[in-house]
Amino acid sequence: MTDKILSLIEQEDKVAIDSDGRRWAKCILCGKIDLVDKFTTYGEKGYINEGTCRECVKVLDESKNHGYRKLPRTTRPLTNSIEDQKLLARFLKSEEDWEE
Repeated sequence: MTDKILSLIEQEDKVAIDSDGRRWAKCILCGKIDLVDKFTTYGEKGYINEGTCRECVKVLDESKNHGYRKLPRTTRPLTNSIEDQKLLARFLKSEEDWEE
C-alpha cells in the first residue's frame, strides 16, 4: 500500500483505486485498510472509501449468537428535536422517582 492510497482513503471525493486498478477501503469498526474484496460492505453514499471488513462482521455475527456484543454500540447525541426533548424529560422524571 502506498502513501497515495492512504491519502485517497482519507478523502471522500474520489474512489481509492491504486495503479493496478484495485479498489481499497477502510473499515469503520477496526480501522483496517485493505482491498475491497476483504469487505462485506463498502462505498455507501458519503463514505465511498469506507465500509465494514469481513473480520468485524464475523465478530458481530458470532456475538449475536452468544447474546452479547463484542464491539461497542454506537449512540447518537441528543438534539433539540421534540422526540429528544420528550426522552430527556422522561429520564429526568424517572431520576426524581429514584430520589424519593
